[in-house]
Amino acid sequence: MAGYASPSAPLSLPTGHAQSASPAGAKSQRDDVVVVIVVIVVVVVVVVLAAACFG
Repeated sequence: MAGYASPSAPLSLPTGHAQSASPAGAKSQRDDVVVVIVVIVVVVVVVVLAAACFG
């Protein structure tokens, strides 16, 4: 999880400073949705691989 968190932190800081408040807020919400989707996909892949290995 640290690998996913560390690249996103430096990227979100410059965009937050460069943009105004409302676009930055919209972008942060959109990024949160993307992160949630990525986490779900990773969990599904891990579960499928575990089922393939142990099943």
